Parts: sequence; C-alpha cells; structure tokens
Amino acid sequence: MAWGPGSPPGLSREFFFEKGRGPKNLEIRLPRPGKVSGRVLPPQGARITAEATTDLPFPPFLPFQREITGLPGPGGRFILGPLTPGTRRIRFSAPGRVSLVRPVRILSGKTQDLGTVSLLPGVVVGGILLGPTGKPEPGGRVWLRPVSGGSPRKTTAGPGGRFRFPPVPPGKYFIQGCRRDAGALTALDDYAATKRLLVLSGRTYWIKNPISLEKRR
Repeated sequence: MAWGPGSPPGLSREFFFEKGRGPKNLEIRLPRPGKVSGRVLPPQGARITAEATTDLPFPPFLPFQREITGLPGPGGRFILGPLTPGTRRIRFSAPGRVSLVRPVRILSGKTQDLGTVSLLPGVVVGGILLGPTGKPEPGGRVWLRPVSGGSPRKTTAGPGGRFRFPPVPPGKYFIQGCRRDAGALTALDDYAATKRLLVLSGRTYWIKNPISLEKRR
C-alpha cells in the first residue's frame, strides 16, 4: 500500500514472500486527488475547511485524510485541495456568522464548483451556570435547543461557570443546563430550574440572570 499528498491508498496486486524474496517490478497506481472551488460571502475572516473524515475504511489519523483549511481570495473566491476522493465534510465559518457544513463527494482528478456559499449573521450566546448550592458549576453542560425543532447545540461551562455558544441563527430557543454527571439531554427533566426560553436577536446575547441547577428529586 502507498499514498501521496491528498490521495487515498493505492494497493498492489496480491503477492507472497518466498524464502525472503518478494515480487519484482511491483507497481502501485495512486488515484488522483480532487478539489473544490466556489465563492464564500462575506469573505472577511472566512475559512474553508475540509474535515479529516471520508467514507474510506481507513483510520482518520493517516496523512491522506488530514484536515485542510484555506482562505478566500478577492471577491470571496476559493479553491481547496488536494482532497482525498470520497465524501468530505466542508465547513465554512467566519467571525459573527453561523457556520455551515456541507457534505461533498470529492471526485478523483476533478474540481467541483460549489457555487456561492452565504454565511448568515448569528448571535453569540453566553452566561453563567450555577450548581444546586448556588456556586459556579465548571464542567457543567449547557444545551441550546431551537423551539421550532432541529439539532441542539451543546457547550461546557468553564472557570466560574461561564459558558459561550458560537454564533447561532436568531430566533427562539430553550436553554437547559445540567451537572457534568447528569448524562445525556434526556436526563434534563430531573432538573426543575434549568429550562428557560430565550428570544435571540442582535450580535450578542448575555444571559443576565445565571442559570441555576435545582434537582427535582
């Protein structure tokens, strides 16, 4: 097996060692890597990242699956590569904008145009998490769930119980907190004082009153 920059492994034909001798004139052909191109708006501070994952049955720590990050040029145009053929998650991010992740099928030897990717303004949410004793709860978990449905976002409280979420779309959310030993989101019903409705707008939203954990049972 062998690989090159941006290429998945190439496998040789099957062979056997006999009395310490291997095959002669062994040839391994490497598939050609691919690329993605497009335009990201706004371009200020934007980053385009191909995450270190593919649908190939090989460990993600091997060099041909490494994470690759690029910056847009004039007008927000970008080209990113070389990329391992297969399904790659392309992440678009920028300060104050909601990150966007798009799965893309990378084709060997080809450059795929992703068109224009627009990153929408987001709201940075932060606050303080207090434990049942009223003291800060570092290591506690905080969840942000859209009222209209969708995937929840999770973060962990740091020193002083402070927590912060990356930019999220404006709208209505439920925010819930739990101690570090409470388990998954389904266990939050055991905590009576953690659920709160937030209506997010603007660029930042600091929760004035700390979120206090009060165990129901």
